[in-house]
Amino acid sequence: MKTSTYTHKGHIQSAETPQEELRNIKRSGATLLLVFTALFTLIFFSSCEEEDDKEEELRPDSLELIVDNQLEARYSQTIKLDASQTHDKLDAAIDFKWEAVSFPGDHFLEEYLQQASTATATFHPYDVGEFTFRVTASTEFETQTALVSVDVDAQVVELSGDLNDLKETWMPTTPPGMTDYRIIGPLSLHRSEIDVAPGVIIEMSQNAYINVNQDSYLSAVGSEANPIIIRGQEAIRGYWHSIRFVSNTTNNRLQYVEISDGGKNRNNDRGMITLGNEGRLHMERCTLSNASGAALELGIVTGNPDQHLTHIANVYKNNQRPVFARPDAFHFLDAESDYSGNDIDAIDADGKLGNTPDAPVEWQALNVPYLAERIVIENKLTLQAGLHLKMTQDSYIRAIDGHLHIEGEAENQVLIEGEHGGGATWMGIEMASFDNHIDHLHIKNAGSAVLRSGLEKANIAIRSGSLYIENTHFEDGDGYGVYRTMNTQISGGDNLTATNLNGDLYNVIML
Repeated sequence: MKTSTYTHKGHIQSAETPQEELRNIKRSGATLLLVFTALFTLIFFSSCEEEDDKEEELRPDSLELIVDNQLEARYSQTIKLDASQTHDKLDAAIDFKWEAVSFPGDHFLEEYLQQASTATATFHPYDVGEFTFRVTASTEFETQTALVSVDVDAQVVELSGDLNDLKETWMPTTPPGMTDYRIIGPLSLHRSEIDVAPGVIIEMSQNAYINVNQDSYLSAVGSEANPIIIRGQEAIRGYWHSIRFVSNTTNNRLQYVEISDGGKNRNNDRGMITLGNEGRLHMERCTLSNASGAALELGIVTGNPDQHLTHIANVYKNNQRPVFARPDAFHFLDAESDYSGNDIDAIDADGKLGNTPDAPVEWQALNVPYLAERIVIENKLTLQAGLHLKMTQDSYIRAIDGHLHIEGEAENQVLIEGEHGGGATWMGIEMASFDNHIDHLHIKNAGSAVLRSGLEKANIAIRSGSLYIENTHFEDGDGYGVYRTMNTQISGGDNLTATNLNGDLYNVIML
């Protein structure tokens, strides 16, 4: 029996092992996960886009920014930048921001823009010209901006006539260096209170003046860095008249003020700054210049014992003279002030008789001499060491009811001499009271005439009362150095000397 064999020619696949089957299952799961993730992402973002579309449909331009984009302002007068009418239709919270985008000059002074993160900012113009601000309004969903233009102009305030029942502060109305206020004629304050801010410039027109009457005050207080300026419209001596303080109030004040170009005579005024009636003034660290007559006048025409001046560290330059003052006002003047550098460097009494106040006073040693004609001492007058007093032709000093204390020092004598040298030109000192005291005095040019009938010609004559005198030098005088009557008390007498004295040192031996 024959046996046959058959062979199949197709592909024969071997059976999978368990490991291979496991890998195939994992591949199929990963594929399904990727497909599911992609499908979920597609569905999610489609949903978000639909929500955004719905939100956009609910909020079409809901923020409305409302501002006035064209404003006008005066220099130094605060202006409001107002976006307070801005609103959101769906009441979303709104944030604001104001910022300057264009301005005069090379940079913006940020401190002049206040409350810049609110709907209503404030701007204090510090220059003239156009300022442009951008305001930005923002919500959670949108932002809008707008530009606001502010045109800043300056104004010179012109004043004249009567200011009645007015209480105000004069502030700068123009940039620094420009005139803020112009007095165009006579100006009188009635029941008014005027304060002048630092940096203000007041310009006086020709023949203008200011009267501060009894029921008013004027207070001009600047600073060392920012003084107040009062000047003529033209820099001419005597271009305007004066500022006259009549009111007796401590509110009248000039401090850190530069005053120039006044002093033209008018009625009872002979200076650029004057006191009238019972006027009172505090004047401190002021500069007075280019005045006709005098920069300051105290009672030359209208002397009043109730006038009062507080005078501290003022400067007088390039005036006809620094001060016109009667001798009853000499005690107001302080040694810290500078009175030099004028045509006539003297405190000039203009030939007026002056009775010193009925209270003890001192005359300080200034850097210019006092120039007087007749001085009558009512109480106690003290002349400080270093003081220089010039006496006009045939003038005198009398201590009849009051008494005289001259308190010189060895290296800092008191000097009393004639206005003009060349021998005896003024009469001398007469005493008829007790408690007179002279030490370290240099007296020149006295003895031009007899001080009183019945006396002899002398530099110093005492007819009653008492005198202590020592360390005194007489020069270029006529008559006795010291003449006394028999009923007087005189003591001291040490170191009395003379040069070119046409007479004896004394008529009776000192006791």
